Amino acid sequence: MPETFSSDVKIWLEKQHILAATENHFRHEWEAILTEVRRQLSKEGWDFRCDGEPPHEEIKIRRPHWPDGICGVHYEMRAQDRFRKQGIADLGLHVEQDVPQHEVVAQRLRQLLSPFAGYLLSSLAEVAPALPTSPPEKVIRGQLPLANISVETICRVLHELTATESFVDEAVLLAGKETIWRSDLTGGKEMPQTEAHWWKDYPTATGPAGGWELDKESGRCGSPCLICRPGKSNHRDGWNILNLQKSGYPFQFPPGERVYFAVTARSDMEFEMEFILEANSTGAWKHAFDGPFKIGRANHWQVIFREGMIPEIPGYDMSSQGLDGHVRVNAVHAPIQIDSIEVGRS
Repeated sequence: MPETFSSDVKIWLEKQHILAATENHFRHEWEAILTEVRRQLSKEGWDFRCDGEPPHEEIKIRRPHWPDGICGVHYEMRAQDRFRKQGIADLGLHVEQDVPQHEVVAQRLRQLLSPFAGYLLSSLAEVAPALPTSPPEKVIRGQLPLANISVETICRVLHELTATESFVDEAVLLAGKETIWRSDLTGGKEMPQTEAHWWKDYPTATGPAGGWELDKESGRCGSPCLICRPGKSNHRDGWNILNLQKSGYPFQFPPGERVYFAVTARSDMEFEMEFILEANSTGAWKHAFDGPFKIGRANHWQVIFREGMIPEIPGYDMSSQGLDGHVRVNAVHAPIQIDSIEVGRS
């Protein structure tokens, strides 16, 4: 049994007052950095929360329309004692347990992000990211060396991380719902048909594809997306139409059920959109969800969501004949980008 402290321990004890003062400086400088990060990102419409008493050791950011609570859905960056001892700041995307159906939301989010794992691991390489499957609430995790921290570094990393925000929107809206069709813009069996065979019926139409074109890397996380440009039309009155396809044939809605459409899109100017159901034997049309409706301008991806019962078409037996689905848009002043279209049962 030693009768006194070793030399190493004595040195450590002698340095404690210096370390304590330095740690106090760290806390205040860290909070000052987070305060400036908050000031810069608040201009982009993010909500912020710093937990605990100042000086704060973590920051959480979220969109105002996301589920809230003590924790809710949020991005966060933390530098508590257990992380400081490792010399890192911990960051990630969390769906906490106070979110309704939090495990369903988190699982849906993982499904949506899975095709983009390679992109995320590359774009977030600076923070050594991981996409863990457990615990359920931690969807993305990463870390930054504290010695390299700056306002510019944190803002840059958070911008890369928050590029996933529209996937959060989708996961929250679609959790617990059953997908029956989702577009595949890589040329798969669920590729929407951009060419309308009836374009010649409308004097203002400019061709079968109208304003539609496929861009291979302008979608979310560098994926393909459809772009609808103004000034061209494959339908009537300046509108452009997409025919939803499944295995090369028009996608048919199940009759007499409550369904939803979810379209992820963005445009620098206001535009119009509507969902149309077509009786495939009579050609009768029906506007779904009281369309058309105006969509506000947004420089970020937004999820356009509508749900309701499929309306009846007089004289048409929906129990034995399906309804083909179409999406129509009117790009009046600026191009519209469409990243994904999903249809399902509510």
